[in-house]
Amino acid sequence: MDRDKFAHYLKTLSRTLNIPIAYVATSGVEFFQPFSINTDERDIGFIVKRLQPVFDKFPDKNVMYCVTSHLVMLGIVRNQTTDELIFVGPIASASTTDKEINSYLKEANLSADTTFKLAKYMNEIKPLSQYGLIELLSNINLILNDEICPPYEIVAVYDDETPNKIAFAQKEYIFETTRQDACGIARTDEYNKKLSYCIINGDTDGLSDLLYNIDNAQYAYKEYTDNFFNMRIMAFSSIFAIEYAALKSGIPSADLENAKRFYLDRINSSTNVEDLQKLIVNSVYEFTKLVKAFLVNKTDNPTINRAIDYIKNNITEKLTAKNIAAVLKTNEHYLFTKFKKETGKTLTQFINEEKVKKSQYYLQFTDKTLAEIAAFLSFSSQSYFQTVFKKVTGQTPSDWRKANAYSR
Repeated sequence: MDRDKFAHYLKTLSRTLNIPIAYVATSGVEFFQPFSINTDERDIGFIVKRLQPVFDKFPDKNVMYCVTSHLVMLGIVRNQTTDELIFVGPIASASTTDKEINSYLKEANLSADTTFKLAKYMNEIKPLSQYGLIELLSNINLILNDEICPPYEIVAVYDDETPNKIAFAQKEYIFETTRQDACGIARTDEYNKKLSYCIINGDTDGLSDLLYNIDNAQYAYKEYTDNFFNMRIMAFSSIFAIEYAALKSGIPSADLENAKRFYLDRINSSTNVEDLQKLIVNSVYEFTKLVKAFLVNKTDNPTINRAIDYIKNNITEKLTAKNIAAVLKTNEHYLFTKFKKETGKTLTQFINEEKVKKSQYYLQFTDKTLAEIAAFLSFSSQSYFQTVFKKVTGQTPSDWRKANAYSR
């Protein structure tokens, strides 16, 4: 496209959407903004600095965006032939708070006049969601590079990577869900109550009945499944909601951490709605099974329950009756005797079974070696880990890993 025509197109976008856009070409920088700024501050340096991590990580990509630690968005489109650059933003999404905007502006170190104008703009307008920015960048790329870039191929970099990506997804989800109609809210509330009951009580059979009719599930609503990015936000949020429900059972958070991280990573790398749906269903079952296993271990003896909780929360440590009794301020012989009476298992047997359960996650979902897993779980040696594992499961760790390999 002719440079003047393209500049007119960008100017129209800026005015229509009320967002800042900068066009960087060999002839200079042209700014289109919904507010005026001082001449000496019409500089692309600040935006370039913010987007430098994107350039460094994805040097061959034409369309990218950045979400800062303040959850403020910035986008970029690059002409693959001429190296012209289009910068979009900064933009506060509909879910970005005034506090986050003010923190962002404080770091920008602009003049008082420009800071005031930018603050007023960002606090009052908030025109785009994350998905809206992605669609805008995709359309600019279509004009600039004459190519269609699917939304899921547009890469994103976050200042603090996963923590901020998750935080942003949660905020966007909360904002989007406030727009459901009364009927949708009622259906969602009913479904969530049933789902929470199943998770909290470790009721895997009830969960199967609930999910059998997939139309009952919140994530099956047309509002989400027709839009990959909304669906991913929904998936992120679901993991946290499921974890929250599971914790109400009394299960230690450490028991859920590995599963939570695994599913968050898988959601983050997914590229289609179908995979996200499967991950949500699988995560519900996973957390419910963990709760079920935890509840089976509960007894009527508070001291033994505390011993069980301590073992589960410190399963990677070297655990002995002596140090557990010391922590619980109880007699070692009493602990040994009561533990067997209340649980039907010796203390050593229970510890070994819990360590084996923990090891199964790493065997199934990671490439850690047996030696690394043994060391992580404080076994005295790899050979002893293998001996314990086979005694508990009837298989060697290697055979179990082969039989339970996760399809990646």
